[in-house]
Amino acid sequence: MQFIGRMDSWALNFVQSTQADFPTKILEIITTLGEWWVILIITAIVSVFLIIKRKNIHTFILWLVVLGTTADTFILKTIIHRPRPFDIIVNETSFSFPSAHSAFSIALYGFIAYFFWQKARNKSAKVGIVTGSAILIALIGFSRLYLGAHYLSDVLGGYILGAFWLALGIYILKKFKNGA
Repeated sequence: MQFIGRMDSWALNFVQSTQADFPTKILEIITTLGEWWVILIITAIVSVFLIIKRKNIHTFILWLVVLGTTADTFILKTIIHRPRPFDIIVNETSFSFPSAHSAFSIALYGFIAYFFWQKARNKSAKVGIVTGSAILIALIGFSRLYLGAHYLSDVLGGYILGAFWLALGIYILKKFKNGA
């Protein structure tokens, strides 16, 4: 645990030493892409798209992934009760671990990327989808550190949680496709 504490302190101090007005404003916009209400709106829009495309199992799995991530994030925050860093730029009221923004970003944007990656017809499109989603997910996590809302271990924990639900969703989709 000492290693994690030192890593968290070092990362937070380093990132906060680089804070400036312009990047702060940009990262405040980027962090919004991980807010629960934005995740809900995007999930609803993607659901409508999937329903129109007659991808009902994808719609079900999308909601399973997002709601599973939501439930587990809430449960872990409630159990662990980790306070947030002191020099926080954005207004937050919940506990710090795990980062819901990071968990949501990898779960939702990862699921969307996986869907479009499957549909892509050439390698460069697949690389673009993976690269674009990875950059978005990384920027959302970084924004949480930069804005002082989380420690590095909170962001990494959120990524692990979201990745678990994403992997579970992909696994179920593949099983369903194979008739299992």
